[in-house]
Amino acid sequence: MIVVPAIDLRDGCCVQLRGGAFDDELVRLHDPVEVARSALVGTRAVEDVAWLAEIAATYPGRISLAVDVRGTRVTTHGWTSAGGPDQSEAIGAAIGLDLFQVVVTAVDVEGTRDGPDLALARTARGATDHRLGYAGGVGTAADLAALRACGVDAVVVGTALYTGAPGDGGLSEELLP
Repeated sequence: MIVVPAIDLRDGCCVQLRGGAFDDELVRLHDPVEVARSALVGTRAVEDVAWLAEIAATYPGRISLAVDVRGTRVTTHGWTSAGGPDQSEAIGAAIGLDLFQVVVTAVDVEGTRDGPDLALARTARGATDHRLGYAGGVGTAADLAALRACGVDAVVVGTALYTGAPGDGGLSEELLP
């Protein structure tokens, strides 16, 4: 399993939000390192599948589709609009496209370290044959094992790396040398 550090930028700083709430910022780092080049796409890809197909054809195997989910519905526009399609519908729309991966984020548990939404991970795995990434609620190596058992290929980790302190059982202590 690949563990991907999450680096979210806001106002030129690296931030971690609890549950995607702009007024509940857990971490703010004032000197972010340049984020690795990628082509992670979310809102537009969910709202305009023809555009997603076009960009996937233009950059085969290099695009990651980001699907942010609150409950069972896709959220868009920075988690402010919850009127998106059902998670399976949004993920399934990418079947047949030459994507690098689909990454689902469990918005309800994002930034909590309270454990991943395993039901979402299983549903996402069943909805796509692409490589599957997951984000949200991961706090321990046991969470990684549970996600691996659900068929998840990569896990995005943010809060557990930013806030884990030696001796607290956080993921940073378990994974970093």
